[in-house]
Amino acid sequence: MANTNKITIILPTLNEEKNILNICKKLNDLITIKDYQIIFVDDGSTDSTRDIIIQASRTFNNVTYLFRENDKDISRSFIDGVKLSNSEYILLMDSDLQHDASYVMKFIKYAEKHDYDFINGSRFLQESLIFKSTYYKIFRIMLSKIFIYFMRILIKIDLTDPLSGFFLVKREKLIRNIPKMYKSGWKIMLDFYLSCDNDLSFLELPIKINKRVEGESKINFKVALGVIKMIIFHRNK
Repeated sequence: MANTNKITIILPTLNEEKNILNICKKLNDLITIKDYQIIFVDDGSTDSTRDIIIQASRTFNNVTYLFRENDKDISRSFIDGVKLSNSEYILLMDSDLQHDASYVMKFIKYAEKHDYDFINGSRFLQESLIFKSTYYKIFRIMLSKIFIYFMRILIKIDLTDPLSGFFLVKREKLIRNIPKMYKSGWKIMLDFYLSCDNDLSFLELPIKINKRVEGESKINFKVALGVIKMIIFHRNK
């Protein structure tokens, strides 16, 4: 079946009631192509997130959604969203506006111009704006960099930010590699990257991290443990 959209933007949600309409408006204001789709994938929000997503789908004709039950896992949320999509490219980003929507068009243009399979948004390139942000405290930056350092010891990676959650990928390439993926945890981009067996043309682009305006971060020790388990899975393949 032919793709009907150039890109599908997948936005996993969990209790993001105050961000849903804002990110829809941001994306629709900044994206200059017509053939794109926004999919919210909700993992059992207990606030008004689902009602507002339904409202957004009635307000914006390119917004749809998937409500999942009893499985709070961003990797499987993303994969279920991919299966619902019909587009040439897939882009994952946070629904809390920390990932700057102004980069979406830049990702698309680079992917199309150079025929990249994969574009990764990196917080750790020289032009990235993470260090100038008051949101990212020094200890969190250092913790991420230390964790990435030890990951490089365990696995061969050519990414400056293997823990990024802001990336674009060709849907066909992603679908082909899903059976080889770990499919659990918060770092689906790294899971995909490790599943590609070096058969991947990619580019990293510097990104800006915005301060979270509403809601709370879901990052915790469990997330880090999940990354370690995923790395062990791929090392043992």
